[in-house]
Amino acid sequence: MRSTSVLMVLSGVAGCAPRPSASVPPPPAPAGPSSAIVYTCPDGYRFSAKVRRDSAEVGLPSGTRTLPLVPSASGARFAAGDLVFWSKDELARMEMAETTHADCRGQAVTSPWEQARLLGAEFRAVGQEPGWELEVDEGRWLRFVGDYGAIRLAAPAPAPRRDTLTGVVTYAIQADGHELVTSVGEATCRDAMSGEAFSHEVRLRLDGRDLAGCGRTLGTTDVTGIYWKLLEVEGVPAIGSTGKREAHLRLTEDGFAAGFTGCNSFRGKVERSGTQVKFGPLATTRMACLNPDLAGQERRMLRGLQSADRVALAGEQLTLHAGPRPLARFGIVYLR
Repeated sequence: MRSTSVLMVLSGVAGCAPRPSASVPPPPAPAGPSSAIVYTCPDGYRFSAKVRRDSAEVGLPSGTRTLPLVPSASGARFAAGDLVFWSKDELARMEMAETTHADCRGQAVTSPWEQARLLGAEFRAVGQEPGWELEVDEGRWLRFVGDYGAIRLAAPAPAPRRDTLTGVVTYAIQADGHELVTSVGEATCRDAMSGEAFSHEVRLRLDGRDLAGCGRTLGTTDVTGIYWKLLEVEGVPAIGSTGKREAHLRLTEDGFAAGFTGCNSFRGKVERSGTQVKFGPLATTRMACLNPDLAGQERRMLRGLQSADRVALAGEQLTLHAGPRPLARFGIVYLR
């Protein structure tokens, strides 16, 4: 679900360094442009930074900011307004208004696609003439860069509209005086410049202009904000419901779990610390499960959620465990 212009998300910096002193000259910055680094903070916040000689370009969910180098008693400090990026040795720190993300560790990236994936984007697209890039962080942000960087838009990702006949997913946003409608469909697509093959066609309508490009889904490094389709539970393959909904699970950043068993919806609290997980009591709707196979799946799924104590993420699959025993396995479904 992307096409035309470049999207970048960046998040938090860490490190508990001493407060800077304006009387100390700034440390030397590396000469020339550097590779982008994606930082992951203990609280889950992520951002990127590309350090130049006298400035740093940082990527946040709401867009990209360029911060000038400022004096610091320790490490390299870049600041503008209420935004401060501070790095020292292997750690970094991001200060934003009254929020601080500290002790963030960085990972160098070699391509915009890898950068987008590490920052949590689920889909990325590009287009040519004029060049543009698009990134979708499902349920969080949609970012677009168009006209070779002259237009930069970032807005909370709206609920997608899905055409049940064609499967095309459409997003519509308004930001900074621009209107952008993005439509994404599964179809083989080749980039007009590189000839690279992609899995999705992307069509954009930007302020009345039609643009086209190609995109593909990205892997994930997070488990929250994602639609996890049930693949199997207690070793039994999942079955679909008689309606249009399928058994699935979503975990939110604010500590809730919600989903559908094939018969009933459920919701409740979930506590996570690293790979450890504990689901609280789950409230469910009370629709009768007339299909005995679906009724059995519902019992196994709810039992598995209540028993799980650990999550494991491998590629695009999520598994719930009780000790060493796998309970339920889920797979990512993008654009949903």
